[in-house]
Amino acid sequence: IFSLLGVVTGAFAGGFLSKFTVRRITNYTFGLMIISGICGAFSQTLSIIFISRILEGVCFVAVVVSYPTFISRVAATKDRALALSIWSVFIPLGFSLALLSSILLSPLGSWRYLWILGSIFAIIYLLGTRFHSLIDKNIPYVTKTIPGHYRAFLLNRNFLMLAFIFTVYAFQWI
Repeated sequence: IFSLLGVVTGAFAGGFLSKFTVRRITNYTFGLMIISGICGAFSQTLSIIFISRILEGVCFVAVVVSYPTFISRVAATKDRALALSIWSVFIPLGFSLALLSSILLSPLGSWRYLWILGSIFAIIYLLGTRFHSLIDKNIPYVTKTIPGHYRAFLLNRNFLMLAFIFTVYAFQWI
């Protein structure tokens, strides 16, 4: 279901996020990830845990959709492919770290420590961006309006093919 949501909402999220700067997206998404992670870790009700997971997921989609554009804008032309390749390993690396962490934290007796650890990583990242000059650039992602952005997308055959490939890929998880 989450793959289908990503397919359906990814382009809209990209259009919406294109109005914000990297600094704002970083501050809001990681700030909300920290808050939702802590709320989920200390919650005693299923509804709060569920809301926390949804909020974390929305923030995750915001980062996944917006950061590749940012990376491609700040990386030198000759380094762009390498920079985006490095970015693309964050999901397998994150899953691997989560699995390893769950093994190491399981003797403590609660899954809640994983959520706390995720919040700690988000805090470290958010603090790290405070000292990075590229994050301080207050440049929006695109200069087109949202309708112009979609029109350019729909008229580009390469983008449509890429969207089709991603849709087929996402449907394998349904």
